[in-house]
Amino acid sequence: MVVKQLGKNLGYNIMKVRLQKIWKLQGGFEIMDNDNGFYMVKFDQAEDKEKIISCGPWLIFDHCLVVTDLSLEFASPNANVERTVVWVRFPGLNLVYYDERFLLAMTSAIGRPVKVDINTLKVERGKFVRVCVEVDLTVPVVGKIWVNGH
Repeated sequence: MVVKQLGKNLGYNIMKVRLQKIWKLQGGFEIMDNDNGFYMVKFDQAEDKEKIISCGPWLIFDHCLVVTDLSLEFASPNANVERTVVWVRFPGLNLVYYDERFLLAMTSAIGRPVKVDINTLKVERGKFVRVCVEVDLTVPVVGKIWVNGH
């Protein structure tokens, strides 16, 4: 797996300690620093890798951590981060819209919907709806979505 923190470069030891702290894995992992702020990560257990992919996005010191599978084309000196996963908030949304299918469809205007926050699905919080979305960083970000005139 390839990992890179956006907006901030951390040293090897700090990155390893921070990953251990936020990921809380069942097994261990090995980390190798690479050029251009990239790190290669190898997990002891396949379940841990799945957790990292499905439970993100991850933040270290309030900076987004890009996590992706390693491909044969990857070369760190000229690699660019073109996609990342972010949490998008929709403040003040009416309870009528607290429907997973609707929220995922609405969020597709921003990027590829990944999942709806568990508190949103359980309708436990009302200040905002939160949806995880994969966004393309090579195109302008969608700043607003209008829902029923709001």
